[in-house]
Amino acid sequence: MKTKKIENIIDCLEWMKEDNLLIIHNRYCDECGLVYQQVYLNNTAEFQEVFGSDPLEAVRAAQYSTGDFKYNYTHKYFRISGDGNLESSLNLYDFVDREEIAQHCVECNDYLDNSEIQNILES
Repeated sequence: MKTKKIENIIDCLEWMKEDNLLIIHNRYCDECGLVYQQVYLNNTAEFQEVFGSDPLEAVRAAQYSTGDFKYNYTHKYFRISGDGNLESSLNLYDFVDREEIAQHCVECNDYLDNSEIQNILES
């Protein structure tokens, strides 16, 4: 039964609009204390929210970005890596583990304030 619910939630997350998936993902991160997995839109407002009035910290975080998700100004999404550097991607799915979120929902009976997930959990 758990496996079927997990599969159904994964399907639900795969068909969800990106803006809703971003909200679900960040709620999941909040509830599980996964600060460094939060994902943000790559825009001025989000940068101000994350870095406040410290633009040099944002520059530093971008400067030392490395790996597959090296920060790129033209990407749609960004997050802060565990070592405090920026990572970015054009694709939200690069940063969201739908299976991990689904397992959390089923194991903790947590619908993350989403009615579609709630309906799956209650079925």
